[in-house]
Amino acid sequence: MTLLVSLASAAVAEVQARASKPAAPKAPESARVGDEAPAIDGSGPDGNGVSREHLRGKVVLLVFWTLDPATKSRMPLEPLRELRRAFRADERFLILTVCLPNGVDESDAWLDFVARQGKVDYGGGEVLFQNDPSWWNVFDFGVEEPTTARRYGVEETPAYFLIGDDGRLDAVRIPRERLRATVEASLRHAR
Repeated sequence: MTLLVSLASAAVAEVQARASKPAAPKAPESARVGDEAPAIDGSGPDGNGVSREHLRGKVVLLVFWTLDPATKSRMPLEPLRELRRAFRADERFLILTVCLPNGVDESDAWLDFVARQGKVDYGGGEVLFQNDPSWWNVFDFGVEEPTTARRYGVEETPAYFLIGDDGRLDAVRIPRERLRATVEASLRHAR
């Protein structure tokens, strides 16, 4: 009988402990290989958004990043510049970077960062970074909860995803050291 009372008391204590805990925050959705790429919310420096129609027929390296208050950037620029240079002649390849806010509206700091990149040349002539036709920059204005990041299941930045030319996810959460090989494989299978 004592054992039964002890077990019952332990069970009641467990239920009470669970009931007193606050609800866990909503987990991000999880994008999977083969899924249709979730919509991308946000606007570029020109104020225009991105739609699936804009991306149709492109192999898109989607990069989520955040502004770091100390350095004003946590975008992995060098590996992305190397990829842009390597695939400069392939019009099917597009880099799309999505800056996520850190709980405050950082759109002005993001615009400043993009403008500071100035002119770039990846071997095909100079172009303003913010106007590069093969590297688009977008800011997700969902300050409290960036909607695009949630749709892709982004929990930390930078985070890399690859959208195939058919609009489906070819790769998710790509390790930085596998970016080039992953892009190459997707371009080989693209139309």
